[in-house]
Amino acid sequence: TYPPIQCPVLQFHGLEDPYLLKGALDGTWDWIDNEYTLVTIPDAGHFVHQDAPEIVTRRMLSWLSEK
Repeated sequence: TYPPIQCPVLQFHGLEDPYLLKGALDGTWDWIDNEYTLVTIPDAGHFVHQDAPEIVTRRMLSWLSEK
């Protein structure tokens, strides 16, 4: 087994992702011993950063500025 992640985590998930269905994320937070932020993006697929670059960039910069 792996030790829990110790740093804050920002995860993006496209709601139209054909590979990671909604239930695939269940329990992700159990592996993280710090702040976990999940950003879901409608109309984005597996490559969220390509499908919604403005949203990803804006949210990532906002999240980083809070740290």
